[in-house]
Amino acid sequence: MREPFTQLLKGATVLPTCFFLLSFFNLLQTQTPDFSQVGFSTLNGGTKGGEGGETVMVTTYAQLKSYAESATTYIIKVQGTITNGSAGGQLRVASNKSIIGVGGTALLSGVGIDISSKNNIILQNLKITLVGTSSPKDVNGGDCIGISGTSKNIWIDHCEMYSEDPSAQTNIDKYDGLLDIKGQTGFITISWCYWHDHHKGGLVGAADDDLYDDRKVTLHHNYYNKVKLRIPMYRGSVGHFFNNYIKDSDKASEIRANTCVRIEKNYYENFSEFAIYTTSDSPGKTERIDNYLSKTQSRAYPANCTAIIPYTYSNVLTTTTTDVKTIVPKYAGVGKIADVTTDLDETEEDFQLACFPNPFKEQLNVYVKGSFHFRLLSVSGVAIEEGTGTDKVEVTNTYPKGIYLLKIQQGGKSKMFKVVKE
Repeated sequence: MREPFTQLLKGATVLPTCFFLLSFFNLLQTQTPDFSQVGFSTLNGGTKGGEGGETVMVTTYAQLKSYAESATTYIIKVQGTITNGSAGGQLRVASNKSIIGVGGTALLSGVGIDISSKNNIILQNLKITLVGTSSPKDVNGGDCIGISGTSKNIWIDHCEMYSEDPSAQTNIDKYDGLLDIKGQTGFITISWCYWHDHHKGGLVGAADDDLYDDRKVTLHHNYYNKVKLRIPMYRGSVGHFFNNYIKDSDKASEIRANTCVRIEKNYYENFSEFAIYTTSDSPGKTERIDNYLSKTQSRAYPANCTAIIPYTYSNVLTTTTTDVKTIVPKYAGVGKIADVTTDLDETEEDFQLACFPNPFKEQLNVYVKGSFHFRLLSVSGVAIEEGTGTDKVEVTNTYPKGIYLLKIQQGGKSKMFKVVKE
């Protein structure tokens, strides 16, 4: 059910307590990284996913599969655990889609994502694992995410991918990669993701003869924890690997097949064998810039090269490499992005709430399960708009650009959130 906003209030209404405003200004003073999309996904026409399409909320496997595989452009919001039982499931995502988890709730349990010869796709704020399926290698080829065929312009951001602790689950082939990229794919960015508890992290290029000039991939600000290999294994074309934190690996960044990868300001900690290396049978090359290694590796680095990186990324670059160890674990993974509502007022019970996109340009969608009352206020506490809704309301008024406070009341509970109008 949808109800329009009903009233524009005149005059000033002061917030009931100082706590809301103090919390808000404390939040503004916290320096958070720039989560803007950068990298190869911004080239070749850019990656906008389902922008311009209808926004839909899904809570079941059937709903998600229907919208994700549709030819129609959608922004798909995922809430809660999505599963297809012990047999697992596969989403064959079609072009022009954004699939975005709500808060920290969205888990694809035993459900893999396949992007095959499709373009313009955003995956954001999703947890994905094949743990719990009866035969993981038979679900999506054993990959949490697979990109193949001629797929172009993919942005994977603030996701979490994992299986089982490799020191306990020692079968390296029980699963395949957390994220594998192969074929004539390209213009891909993977940012601020949390990869953990797995043997084979991710590859670019399925074999040493799987080479493609435009298979250009950017990986930045990813946190790899107890991922043993392929961080990444890179074949074909130019690559960019910067500001990643790699902890407890064996053989981390393997560069092969005459590839040139810029490996820049990464933090390699507690690796057992090699951090940045190549092989004699299929050597690759690297442009290494200010990386930190917790020890000296026994194998020589790959030969030097100069990678052609045609985009600007200084706005997101963590310039001090030692800061990567602190910043990346703090902000990588789910529940960290501005598109998920920022909570200013803690209560004992949380609403089942989603607020997106945030920042917004023309329309802000507010989902709250059940009937609720909302009030939009200026930073100074002046009430601008208020009304009631059931399940969803839409802010469509043309407010000036800036920061606002959104107060939601339901029963005896209330919460305050920051929203930004661009």
